[in-house]
Amino acid sequence: MDWNLPSRQASGKYSNVISRVSGEKWFRALVENSLDTVALIAPDGTILYQSPSVRHILGYADQELIGRQIFELLHPDDALRVINLFSRLLDAPESSIRAEFRYRHKNGSYRWIESVGSNFLAEPSVQAIVANYRDITERKEAEKALRHLAAIVQSSDDAIISRTLDGILTSWNPGAERLYGYRAHEVIGQHVSLLLPPEQLAELLEMDERIKRGERIIHYETVRLTKDQRPIHVAITVSPIRNAAGALTGVSTIARDITERKKAEAQALELAVEKERARMLADFVRNASHDFRTPLSTINTCLYLLEHTDDPSKRRERIQVIAQQSERLAKLVEGLLTMTRLDYAPELALHPLDLNGLVQQIALKLRPLSKRVLILNLANDNLPIEADEMEMGRALTEVVANAVQYTPDGGQITVRTYRQNHHVVAEVQDTGIGIAEEDLPHIFERLYRADKARTTQTGGVGLGLSIARKIVEAHGGTIEAASVLGEGSIFKIALPRLDA
Repeated sequence: MDWNLPSRQASGKYSNVISRVSGEKWFRALVENSLDTVALIAPDGTILYQSPSVRHILGYADQELIGRQIFELLHPDDALRVINLFSRLLDAPESSIRAEFRYRHKNGSYRWIESVGSNFLAEPSVQAIVANYRDITERKEAEKALRHLAAIVQSSDDAIISRTLDGILTSWNPGAERLYGYRAHEVIGQHVSLLLPPEQLAELLEMDERIKRGERIIHYETVRLTKDQRPIHVAITVSPIRNAAGALTGVSTIARDITERKKAEAQALELAVEKERARMLADFVRNASHDFRTPLSTINTCLYLLEHTDDPSKRRERIQVIAQQSERLAKLVEGLLTMTRLDYAPELALHPLDLNGLVQQIALKLRPLSKRVLILNLANDNLPIEADEMEMGRALTEVVANAVQYTPDGGQITVRTYRQNHHVVAEVQDTGIGIAEEDLPHIFERLYRADKARTTQTGGVGLGLSIARKIVEAHGGTIEAASVLGEGSIFKIALPRLDA
């Protein structure tokens, strides 16, 4: 390449400068121990002197560069710009020019160089261009990475923001503007709490504590507020920001709008619920029609027989059956109305009650009606609960009546009460016919029938345990059952203890 610069020999005129510079102890001590490198350059671009530290930057020994053109190792894309700067420097005595360019390393790669060239041609003791330069490749690569990251942040559809440990917003990308509706100048310097509903402030404090422990929070789904105070669902990733020393200096948050996904999920759930309701309704209609059809069929048969018999005893027998089946229909209708009421969040008249006292009242009511042995094994102290006395009394009555219904005459029913952690428990155990293992998971379903354990001939309407479960759950409790076919069953009702 023709550098288009005045041609001068490195020997002769400059040899006295080179030998004087090389012989100066102070100069050698200064440049040979510096991380930067120093070169003396003739006006034609010839390297007159090169400090040994160049080996650390470009891989060459200093003697390999002395006498060569300074321009021949430049990156082709930088050569013309640097030559023009050098020419300007030649025309400006005692001036300096700073430049950044790429220079070829001995291994063939290019390193980024930052150089300051000073024109000391008029200085008798120097008579050269003095170039001081250093390797800035790592800095350039870091700047490139930062520009790349900044471009990603600026072009991202996600909201990317940063804040101090005190919650003050320090950066706000266009994605954040689109998501939250605030322009950057409106929020930078403001506290991040302006994006949170009041009920989410504790969540922010908890996240900050986790960040301080060095944790990273990934894809956490929560709710944030837009500028117009509209709540939106977002998935956020929260990460610590650390300085070069590793100290925590701030928090970054990436937020993605998942409002539409949440709506779709809600719609899918609603559809699934509607399908389940339709299925339950179909099952209910099928079971209810059976429960209504059986007594109606019996009544119709008895009416037909009444019309065709004059025997007083047979007529009384038929009338009695009609009365029994009418009573059964009335119980079924009453049970269905109760279930309908309980399905729609019943209003409970809650008062402090003693569970033992409630069990004793039920026992007094049922014991005279049963040919089974009813045993009470109650806790020695009071078992305080908060309950609607009438509703909870009905739930307990249904469970005990169920035990009576499926326990043969002479069998035994035991009701126990006791404390269990933060709950009080009423347990009803019978020595009845038991429930088959495959039927046990379904016994609290309305109108469910098990061939062995629950037939229409027993007189029940198939709603008692369903009603009991609804009432118990409305009081924040649970009800469960265990049974061995042919040996009996145990029903356990657990309710929150009032003094817990």
